[in-house]
Amino acid sequence: MNMFGLITNCVPAKDACDILQRHCEGSESVRRTRLRILTSKFEMMRMEESENILDYDHRLREIANEVFSLGDLISNERLVSKVLHSLPERFNLKICAIDDAKDTS
Repeated sequence: MNMFGLITNCVPAKDACDILQRHCEGSESVRRTRLRILTSKFEMMRMEESENILDYDHRLREIANEVFSLGDLISNERLVSKVLHSLPERFNLKICAIDDAKDTS
């Protein structure tokens, strides 16, 4: 209801859209700050020893989707590279096999 109150008096749809975008996403500086935080979180992320690969993939994709919603993109190549470089040692043989068998780019 409070979002409706923000746009009740807007005549052109563009004005309503701009108000809702600022309300939901924040200003450009807030967007850039959120992107920097997400990028840092993405770079620091590692798979935990007790975590399974599906849960780790889910965490990575959540960040990638949030980055996308802010107007940026984490490429599939970068996601694959991140997964291969942040897995625990127990995956070393599988990583080597993937590197040997396929071009990860």
